[in-house]
This record gives sequence, C-alpha cells and structure tokens, in this order.
Amino acid sequence: MREWWVQVGLWAALLLAAYLHIPYTQLSPDLHSWKSSGKFFTYKGLRIFYQDIVGVVGSPEIVVLLHGFPTSSYDWYKNWEGLTLRFHQVLVLDFLGFGFSDNPQPHHYSIFEQASIVEALLRHLGLQNRRINLLSHDYGDIVAQELLYRSVELQTSAYDARRVHCFWTVCILFLSFSAVHWFKFAQLHVCFLVSLLGTSRIDLVGLP
Repeated sequence: MREWWVQVGLWAALLLAAYLHIPYTQLSPDLHSWKSSGKFFTYKGLRIFYQDIVGVVGSPEIVVLLHGFPTSSYDWYKNWEGLTLRFHQVLVLDFLGFGFSDNPQPHHYSIFEQASIVEALLRHLGLQNRRINLLSHDYGDIVAQELLYRSVELQTSAYDARRVHCFWTVCILFLSFSAVHWFKFAQLHVCFLVSLLGTSRIDLVGLP
C-alpha cells in the first residue's frame, strides 16, 4: 500500500514539473493589437487595463461595457465599431484578475471591489458626474447591479464625491440577480421605483 502512494506521488511530481515547463501561449495578432491600443490606470497599487475610444462627434452619450466570466474586455471587440457609431465615448475595462489587468495572488476578490474599480476608472477620466450608460454581460451583470444600487442609494444620502452619481440606462444581458442584491434592492424598493419612473430607465435583455 505504501509503495502505491509513493508511485502516485512520483507521477504527480512529474506531471507538475511538466506543467510548470509549458511555455506561455503567445498573444494572437488581434489580442496584441487590443492590448497595444489600450491603457492602464492604477487602483490601490494594481494596474487595471482599459480602452477609451471617442466615437460619434456631438453626442453626449457615454457607455461603459462590463465583461463576463472568465473572459475579458476583448468580449466586446466585435461590437466595438457599432458602439462607436452610437456613443460619443466607449469605455471597457478588464476586471481585476482578468485579461491584461493585474492578477494578484493571494487576493480576496469581490464584486464590491470590481464595482469600486469601475467607479475609480470613471473618476480617473473625470466622468464621475456625467450620465453613464452601462452594458453588461454575465459576471458583469452583478457588478452592474452593485453600481446601480450605489447610484440609487446616493439619491437618499449625502453627496459623496467618490461615487458615480448617475447611471442613465442599464442594459443587462442574461440577467442573474445575486441574493445579496435582491436583499439590497428590497431595502431600497421605493427609491428604486421612483428612480425608474423619474430620471432613468432600465432595459433588461435576455431575461430567463
């Protein structure tokens, strides 16, 4: 029995050694071009990758794209040209731990931190007081929900310059509410409904 475990250990060590010597996959020309055309900003010492493209001249509309799991901002590359024909400014980022953004290990990743990173990017670009449209997918849906919750919460609290104050539209692809956000929305249901009927609207696409 003991010899069997020794053999398993040896095979595991050999497989691990082989895995560690597998070379990194080279970026495709398209991915290399995507990275080269992007930028980085720093959030609490961590580098976050983003793209910031100017589209339609004269339009005031800004859209922020939130990607899914386990992918990156490159999710949106086929939509990029069409969005620049509709919006004045198109923003997309790699969440922390995804794509070309830093991937710290160990690290306590959370939806709340990802939402704070989106807010930090908007502050970095001086857009925290502008009307923002959100387009999200999959993992990004939950981040969008947290951002919407914060925006609605601010309507009933004191002004906070660190927060983004106006998400004008939210388009959620393949909506999936998390339990924590159901609870949060239940707490703010009156304010949330007033917001929907007042200054903003929500387009929900892909409801189950």
